[in-house]
Amino acid sequence: MLRLYFFAMKRQILSYTLKVWLGSAAISPCIAAILQFYNDQGDTRKLDWLAEYPLILFFELLLTSPLWALFWAFTETSSNFFREDQWVRWIATLSSLAIASTICLSTASAQYSLDDQFFTLTLGNSFCFVFGCWYFDVSKPIPRSNAPALSNSCAQ
Repeated sequence: MLRLYFFAMKRQILSYTLKVWLGSAAISPCIAAILQFYNDQGDTRKLDWLAEYPLILFFELLLTSPLWALFWAFTETSSNFFREDQWVRWIATLSSLAIASTICLSTASAQYSLDDQFFTLTLGNSFCFVFGCWYFDVSKPIPRSNAPALSNSCAQ
């Protein structure tokens, strides 16, 4: 009896890139705070901007939405060329790192200092994008079913 199976897994690129982007937007202010706390030798007075976290999150989502659109386009396009999810993740990682790093370096002051709050926020964003590319699943698993398998044999 020959059974036919569907081996390909359906990729959920839109969902995947949204998870990576939203996770990055939510966590990167915290990473920026940790970087600034470390840079200021434990001085918490310079972390007063964290009190406006909801406002920061809103503006980060607003300002990084073009970044997400570009990230989604690169990942969607590359997923059509690669069968293995690992390659799609590598391409997503490299494209997100290139996009976020370009924004990080183009908006930073000439000294690239951890004293600059915007620089640490975009640097945290870069870290979160790379981590999110490997944390979230790019494929939707095939649900298990109790349905009978297809067969090409005649009933006996």
